[in-house]
Order: sequence, then C-alpha cells, then structure tokens
Amino acid sequence: MRTVVLLLGLSVCIAAQALDSHVEGMWLNEKRDGYIEISLVADAYRGTIVGSPNGERDADRIDAHNEDPALRGRTLLGLIIIDELVYKGKKRWGGGWIYDPDAGKTYRCRLTLSDKNTLEVRGYVG
Repeated sequence: MRTVVLLLGLSVCIAAQALDSHVEGMWLNEKRDGYIEISLVADAYRGTIVGSPNGERDADRIDAHNEDPALRGRTLLGLIIIDELVYKGKKRWGGGWIYDPDAGKTYRCRLTLSDKNTLEVRGYVG
C-alpha cells in the first residue's frame, strides 16, 4: 500500500499503482479515511475525493469547515482538493494548490514521490 506523508497538517496519503515518476492513481490519505484520485487533466494534475474505506459514510461527509459559509453543506465526495500541479522533474510536482477540508483552507502545494508507495504532500502559504 502506498502512503502519502502530508506536511503542515494537511492530509493526502495515497494508495495506488504508479510509475516512479508518475503520480496518477488512487491514493489513501494520511488519516486513512479518504481516497484521492490523482489524474492528468489537460496539462495539469488534479486530485479528487472519490470515496473512503468506510463507503457508507461517503454521502454524509460534508465540507463543514469551509471558510465560506455558503459552501459548508457541499459533500466531500467528488470535491477537487488538488489542482494545477505540473511535473517539475525528479519525481516532483508543483505550481498548484491543495484544499484541506479539515481546516477549510486552500494552500499552495507541491508533491514529491519519495518511493513508489509514498507521496509527500506539502501545503504552504505564499
């Protein structure tokens, strides 16, 4: 099983089948309560919440911590939480953003595939 190490308290671990320099696939987040599918859309990589190990709860999970009160009722299932990432070489992606539903905040983002089972996700301000 592949695991993503999320720095700064963000959570995106992953369990997927990917090449050494390829991040596309299904990943299990660090808290092990959500699956994120990373795919190439146009020229950028995008991560979408596609389910959880406890599937019957998926439809009930909402974006309760969003800074925008109007968005707090939307479901997390199908929510894009990573976008605009481009491959930088040497198993690194950057230039995009990540949304942390646990904090309700969006950060700049970069990913590093440290081994075939571990994706390090770093969210940062600035």
